[in-house]
Amino acid sequence: MALISRFLLVFSALLCLNFTYTGDSNEEVDAGANAPSCYREISPRLSGYYVELKILPKRNISNVARLYENVPKGYAAKPYKLSGAQLLPNDKKLRLIWYGLPMQDTVSISYFLIPESSEVEKPELTGKFQYLDDNFKRAEVNVLDQL
Repeated sequence: MALISRFLLVFSALLCLNFTYTGDSNEEVDAGANAPSCYREISPRLSGYYVELKILPKRNISNVARLYENVPKGYAAKPYKLSGAQLLPNDKKLRLIWYGLPMQDTVSISYFLIPESSEVEKPELTGKFQYLDDNFKRAEVNVLDQL
């Protein structure tokens, strides 16, 4: 019974966000001056890469929020720290969803990017952070590489 309740909760959240992003669009929705920012830092490890994402909310996001990263061809993502998010299964994207982002100055998420063979190139990562604003309109920001 708990599994059915969880499925219905996730399904209703997905309907609310109306996810129509294809993953290849360069179009960015203007989220305003109080929009959160999201940064990525990649560190090489012996067997792949450690990826840390930092969301800076700038205000309380109490509605549904979602973060996803496209997993490059030849790699697999293994979640490490999810900061209260639920992992949604998908082979080509790391998809996380919150039903209210934790009230912190910085929300940190991390995962390992593991090569599936020794002949893969350095990964090029892209991702988006999407959320419902106070008026229940979807807004999104790109995940930026930290310099």
